[in-house]
Amino acid sequence: MTHDAAKPQDPGAVGHRPARLAQLYGAAVGPIEIMQRSYLAHNSFGTERLATLRHADVTDPASNPRLWAMTLSNLPDEFISPGEVASQGELALHAALVLYATHQQAQTRPMHTSAEKVPPAERVKERRRVSFGHAVRRLAQIRGTGGQWDAGSITRFEALSGAHDHAARVVALRRLITLLRGEAIPLDYGQLACDLYDLNDARRRAEVQLRWGRDLHRKLPSDDQPAVAEASAQADANRAN
Repeated sequence: MTHDAAKPQDPGAVGHRPARLAQLYGAAVGPIEIMQRSYLAHNSFGTERLATLRHADVTDPASNPRLWAMTLSNLPDEFISPGEVASQGELALHAALVLYATHQQAQTRPMHTSAEKVPPAERVKERRRVSFGHAVRRLAQIRGTGGQWDAGSITRFEALSGAHDHAARVVALRRLITLLRGEAIPLDYGQLACDLYDLNDARRRAEVQLRWGRDLHRKLPSDDQPAVAEASAQADANRAN
C-alpha cells in the first residue's frame, strides 16, 4: 500500500473540520480505552489485542488482516478510502493504535490519558489534553541531568518534526514512544491520531508542528519537582518489574 500524503479530495478532507476531528478522536479513543481497561485488569482480551498490534507494521494499515476489525471498523465512512491508496484517516488511526500498543507494553498504569493533572484551583476550567509536545517535555526533564534537558530526546523530537512523509514520521515517532514507555509517561492518543491526520495534509502540517513546539516549551503544573520525581519513581518501578 502506498503512503503518499493525502490529496485534497481524500475522504475526510472535506466538511466541517472540528466535527471531523472529533469523529477521528473518538474512533481512536474508543478501542484504546477498551483494550487499556482489559490489559490493566490482566484479561487475555487486552493482552492479546495489544500483542497483535505491537507486531504490526506501523506504516501500513493493510499489512495484517487480523488488525482490520480493530483499526478500520470504528472509522467513519468519510475517512475510508474508496481506492487502493490508504486515506490519511486510515493511516492516522492505524498508527495511533499500533503506537499505543507499543507504549502500554509492561506498564502498570494507563499510557493513554485524556487530560493533564491540574491544580484544584484550575479544575473548574477545561482539563488540558496531554499532547505529544507535553509528553516529550516531561521525557527530556526526567532523562536530563543537572537541571538540563536530555539532548537525545530533543534531537529525536526535532528529527520527527522534520520528517517529510508518513512512513518516516511514524517510524521516528515509534522510537520516541519507546522512550516514553521507559519513563512511564502517558499521552492522549486521540489527540495524536488527529495530529497524524493533519501532518499528512500539507495545508495543516505546519500548524501541528508549531503546536508541538509550543507545548514542548510551555511550562505545565506537572513541571514541579514532586510530579517529575513521581514520574521518575514510577519509571524505576516499571524497570524493576
